[in-house]
Amino acid sequence: MGYSLLCKIVAEHAYQAAGEGWLVCVPSTQSVDWMRRRDVLVRALPDGIALWCETARRTMILEEGQVGEVLLGFRWYARDPWFSLYTHPVEPSADSVLFLRGQAQESDEAAAGWRRWPARAEAFVGLGDVGLARHLDRQDQLRKPVMVTEIDLAMLAAAEEGAEPGLQLKVSFAARASRWKYCFFSTMQTDPGDLAVVDLDGEMEFVCTGTESFPGGQRAVVFLSQREIVMQAQYPQRFQLRERSKTGERVLMARLPNADIRKVTRNAIDGETALVSEIYIN
Repeated sequence: MGYSLLCKIVAEHAYQAAGEGWLVCVPSTQSVDWMRRRDVLVRALPDGIALWCETARRTMILEEGQVGEVLLGFRWYARDPWFSLYTHPVEPSADSVLFLRGQAQESDEAAAGWRRWPARAEAFVGLGDVGLARHLDRQDQLRKPVMVTEIDLAMLAAAEEGAEPGLQLKVSFAARASRWKYCFFSTMQTDPGDLAVVDLDGEMEFVCTGTESFPGGQRAVVFLSQREIVMQAQYPQRFQLRERSKTGERVLMARLPNADIRKVTRNAIDGETALVSEIYIN
């Protein structure tokens, strides 16, 4: 008895490495019941879920319902407690959930056979949304999923016309970005104008904004990146602290630490509110 792929949904994030298992996907209760009665196999993936059906029954299953009659729902829960800190788009309210449904898929030119499903701000709906509510259980009011995806069986069948069997969807999350702010605390009587934060790759520039006062009477020399830096689990940036003098430059810190997503504030910069990652160095 042979099986063929019915549908595969995976999620990717600009912050994370592929296949890290940062989200777990769980079918809704009604979807589990529908799949059990048709002997559809459900296989968990490190970054999503896959559905398989008997090849001989495939056509019958796909022709089962008209548009809107068979709606399969999948709830996605974050394993990382810091997920919301680095993920874009940001949920507009505490009772909203990202709800991807319908024909929002786009062809993924980078991966043949896949269709991309970008997470967008306009896809957020409230927990009371009728379409969303059919896929939620009572416990979801306490542990809210970060996303719910809905597959219309009729649209799945339409998407397969003239294509390889098995719809493959890739939900893509963007990462938030912030300005990096280095605060250097030192008892050395160094002129702030003699210090510089240098990017070894020559891609980012930092400007010294002077000194700032901190609790306990401490003062720090502050440098701010001129542009936002996209948040990543492993940053490729290579920044150095150097001191400039009449005789040349010397390296004070060969590799400055990268930003921590848990130390982000909202600051007013040039009249606009921006995310700022503060990095304190003694």
